[in-house]
Amino acid sequence: MLSAYTTIDLRSRPNLDLLQEVYQSLGRRIGLSHLGQATLGREKTADGLQSLQWVKEGRLDLVKEYCQEDVRLTYNLYIFGRENGYLIFEDKEGRKMRIPLDLNLKRFIT
Repeated sequence: MLSAYTTIDLRSRPNLDLLQEVYQSLGRRIGLSHLGQATLGREKTADGLQSLQWVKEGRLDLVKEYCQEDVRLTYNLYIFGRENGYLIFEDKEGRKMRIPLDLNLKRFIT
């Protein structure tokens, strides 16, 4: 929850959960790394378990880099989806499939 890091009521702000949009369009969950690889040709740099290990080791520099890369990947997927109207995933047979999305932020502003 981001609410622990700000005094702003984030629920009153326009927002978009990219993975929730994918779920609503596709009817199942697709991981960020999978979407990044299929759509942009790049996946996440690590995973949450690796991040926890880095915290235990005191490697907060690696945690920071991991989080920044996750945000960058998410943002780039959002831009691709907004400009093209879809993201891509690979089905169980390895076929690339489009996930139709409407990522126009105007529809999230009340």
